[in-house]
Order: sequence, then C-alpha cells, then structure tokens
Amino acid sequence: MRDPWFLNAQPPRSREKNGKTRQCSTAVKLSVLLSSLDLSPWEQWAVCKVQEQRQRLEKQAQEDQRREDDARRREADKAERKRRAEQKHKEWVRLKDSEMKLKKTLAEQKAQAAEETKAVERRQAHDKALQKYNAWLEGKQAEKREHSQRKKVSYLVSAHHCSWTLRVKTNIELL
Repeated sequence: MRDPWFLNAQPPRSREKNGKTRQCSTAVKLSVLLSSLDLSPWEQWAVCKVQEQRQRLEKQAQEDQRREDDARRREADKAERKRRAEQKHKEWVRLKDSEMKLKKTLAEQKAQAAEETKAVERRQAHDKALQKYNAWLEGKQAEKREHSQRKKVSYLVSAHHCSWTLRVKTNIELL
C-alpha cells in the first residue's frame, strides 16, 4: 500500500524578498530533537510551526505583560504627580492664607496706630481748647469783676451825690 499523499507533501516554505527560502526560525534549536525523533519532513514542519506559534504566543504574552506593566507604571506616575500637585497646591493655599492673615494683621495694626494717633491729636486739641477756654474764662471773670467793681464805685459815688463822682469815674476809666 502506498503512503497517503499528505505524508509525502513538502512543507510549505515562505519566500523572503531575496527569493531564498526561509527555514523555520527554531529549526536550529530543534534540529537535534527532530533528528533524534526520525520525523518526516511534513511532521518536522508541523512541529516547527507549532513551536513558532508557541513562541509568537509567548512573545505576545510578554508584550501584553510589558504593556500592562507600562500602563500600571504610567498610572502610578500619574497618581504620584497628582498627589504631588495636590500637596503643592495645599502648601500654596496655606502660604497664601498665612500671607493674607499677616497682611490683615498688619492692616489692623496700622489702622489701630492711626486711630491712636488721631485720639492723641484729639486729646491734645481738646487740652489746647480747654486751656484757651480757661484763659478766656479767667479773662471774662476778671472783666466781670472789674465791671462789678466799677459799678460798685459808680453806685457809691452816685449814691452820695458828691461832686467828686466825675473825678472817680474818670480815674477808673483811666485804669
């Protein structure tokens, strides 16, 4: 009996750009294994294809794992940058608040100093006005005393109907 046609079939070979046939990339690695198993060329090709597919899948899995690791790393970096930005923002807000409190305190102190200065000026003006008033009052009281003394003298003189009434009035006016 003859072998079925597919057992004698040659394994397909891919052609590269230069026209040469490409052997299985794992052929070098598997050559010892395949030669010891005494496999037909078709079986050798099938084993080589399975091995290449396994390597492609492993490489794809490694690439997927690398992408996932990169994505996790990017997410961790993003979270760290966000945490740092929030921390810097909180620090900036804290500094701004303390700066605003300092400005407010300085403004209050300045306003209080201005108010105290005004109060001192008002007290000084009040004291000065009080001194002027007291001086004026003393002058007025002295004037009233002098006026009352004139009246007394003039009343006494006119009460006696003396001839010297005119002389006393004249003397007092001269004073």
